[in-house]
Amino acid sequence: MNNDPVGDAVLQDGAHYLVEFFDSQYIFLHQGYLVQILNIDRSSYSYEEMLRRMKIFLSNNALEAGTSTIFHDFRELQVHVGQSMMMADYALRDRQKKLYEFDENVLPMMLSFFREKGETDIYKIRYLQNLYHYDLANNTELVKTLQCYLQQNLNISETSQALYIARTTCLYRIRRIQEITHLNLEDPETNLYLRLILQLEQGH
Repeated sequence: MNNDPVGDAVLQDGAHYLVEFFDSQYIFLHQGYLVQILNIDRSSYSYEEMLRRMKIFLSNNALEAGTSTIFHDFRELQVHVGQSMMMADYALRDRQKKLYEFDENVLPMMLSFFREKGETDIYKIRYLQNLYHYDLANNTELVKTLQCYLQQNLNISETSQALYIARTTCLYRIRRIQEITHLNLEDPETNLYLRLILQLEQGH
């Protein structure tokens, strides 16, 4: 919890100016965060206009912010405040834009959380490690091929086009990947795991 009176004063000042940007809203301080609840149904602004105005406010004041998903049940407020706080934290770490919407940024935020916990090698099962070792020993690109194959939803034609290789070459590589890893790439849990771990690896 932020007990910094100077920081709280800055947030209170921000709350004062935010009131002028929106209608149908409620603003309060919570654990060092400035939380704003916007009533989309009662506002004279559309949701898109609210986001536009928020980005202007953030740019003018050198601030970053995060939004939660849209919700309708006030009893879910705690969950959505938590979503906003996580996105605000991610915004401060990433600093690529001013406003981070939860629905569009939850996966990058989750991946960044895992990256910060340590090296990605710790998450690799031995079957996947075998593929990395094979690439290193033989100067091949099977890991890259696997990642592209997963991104193309296991479509050989689209994978070969994305990698600029012949279809027969792509088929050979996929066959070698399956021989080395013994993984069923069509299994939903295996597919999800591989997508996540390779996405984590790509961020390093």
